Amino acid sequence: MLSASGLPGRDLWLFAECWLQLLIVKVALTAAPRLILKGSLEAGIDSAVLSNQAEGRLIRVLSIAERNHLVSINCLPRAVTLQRLLRRRGVSAQLFIGAQKEGRTLNAHAWLQENNRVVNDRPDVAELFPPLTMGSETIARWIETAKAANQLTPTRP
Repeated sequence: MLSASGLPGRDLWLFAECWLQLLIVKVALTAAPRLILKGSLEAGIDSAVLSNQAEGRLIRVLSIAERNHLVSINCLPRAVTLQRLLRRRGVSAQLFIGAQKEGRTLNAHAWLQENNRVVNDRPDVAELFPPLTMGSETIARWIETAKAANQLTPTRP
């Protein structure tokens, strides 16, 4: 496992940005999940294209920040944080939330797509977790209710 101390100097500021954004998003999702999710689930507009190298660097450093964080991060804050980081760089990726039922357990997973390309997960993630297709307000309310009833298990791949 690579720690922040093993990062090259040019990635240290990016690490700090990722680490801080993870904390902000985690707190915001706890305090006002419906507000955060509604904005994140809205379809993005046409955007700039980030090079594969720059996108890979961002995802790699975000992963390192996540592993070195004080709070536990699952797929939803990870995806929302990456979406915000990409937006700051002019890239508009859309948040998808999918679910699969195993017995009485409902497993949910969140990921990003840009132009129908999965950004931060395996390419077949939508087959494993079929995306919820209801409106963003309904999805946000559904997640809030399921989490409150302890009936939702976010994945941590």
